[in-house]
Amino acid sequence: MFFSPAMNDFYATALAEGFARPGARHTSASFDVVGGPLRVIVDDDAERAADQLRPTLALYIGGMGARGVNYHHEVFARMGYEAQAATIQATTWPATRGPPSRPSRPAWSRTSP
Repeated sequence: MFFSPAMNDFYATALAEGFARPGARHTSASFDVVGGPLRVIVDDDAERAADQLRPTLALYIGGMGARGVNYHHEVFARMGYEAQAATIQATTWPATRGPPSRPSRPAWSRTSP
């Protein structure tokens, strides 16, 4: 879901190991990767555009899975954002739970109207 071309070697190695396992359900020839969902935001203000993505990123980085077992958090850590991912998981994500009008939500996690 969150892919960086800089991490391609990591994923290629992991997939090759999986395809080589006895009883693997797929080979590289039968395995499909679907790109998406892709969200394109057209805006002259990069921060305003990023504001629209931040709540979703916070959900995946901090709110999916258990604190010690969150695949999406691990993806961002591998991409070099380990400190930021840990901060989101430990502090930011819990504050974003609740209805959109909750005043404790950090400003960056609010979606622009």
